[in-house]
Amino acid sequence: MNISFKGLSEFNLLARNYTDAKFLESENWPKSSELMKVCEFDKSYFPFPWSADSWKDTQISSKNYLLSTFSDRSEALKAFCLWKISLEEELLHLLKVVVCPGMRGMGLGETLLEGVVGMTGNIGIKRFYLEVEEGNRSAIRLYEKMGFHKLHLAKNFYGNSRNAFKMLKSLK
Repeated sequence: MNISFKGLSEFNLLARNYTDAKFLESENWPKSSELMKVCEFDKSYFPFPWSADSWKDTQISSKNYLLSTFSDRSEALKAFCLWKISLEEELLHLLKVVVCPGMRGMGLGETLLEGVVGMTGNIGIKRFYLEVEEGNRSAIRLYEKMGFHKLHLAKNFYGNSRNAFKMLKSLK
């Protein structure tokens, strides 16, 4: 299913959303072969990628996750974000956002995140939560620009003395 994301046309990319949650019109959760493409993209472009087993675990409880992807016309993945869904709390928890290096700094990550916030905010999600490494200044600037605010600093959150800011965005 192709989803309209404001500003996506300037990137000439296709957006897809995957979840088995009933509250959102989307494609079914990706099959193993499709999900492994996301896993490989994660390994290639994220400093701390998930294992293949962690990605496979999302298939078991796919109604609890929302995966949004941006691909070019040849179906090559260019960016994705993965959220954990908590309908009881009206909350989406951003677990990962990854953009390929050649498209960083162009606003693609913001387009992806704003699209998900807009789409899910219309169906009852009121809060968006994330953790970001303390030294990731560009990500922190982006999240603050999008209306996230810092809740607190979690010491050693990522291990090896790597701290994380926990951030929240609430819709009115």
